[in-house]
Amino acid sequence: AQKINSDTGVDCKGSEIIVTTYDVAHIFKRHGDDKEERKRGQIGVLEGDIELIRDIIFYYDSVEKGSEIRNTKSIVFIKRIKVEYRIII
Repeated sequence: AQKINSDTGVDCKGSEIIVTTYDVAHIFKRHGDDKEERKRGQIGVLEGDIELIRDIIFYYDSVEKGSEIRNTKSIVFIKRIKVEYRIII
């Protein structure tokens, strides 16, 4: 939490990251179509990518302050594993 705060200015002390079944459904529904994602300059999420979430968050290469939506701050974890992964929390 201290390192993330230092790198992003986001105070996340005491926060938890929980990935729910709703989150996984959202990931596949909104980001699982490779054709649509390529239009946005990205690649579609595959089933095996979900298994990488923990490693991306705990062993990120960099972290950035994300946008604020409905008074909720976000953090972007970035990790390169063959391709660059970005997880927005």
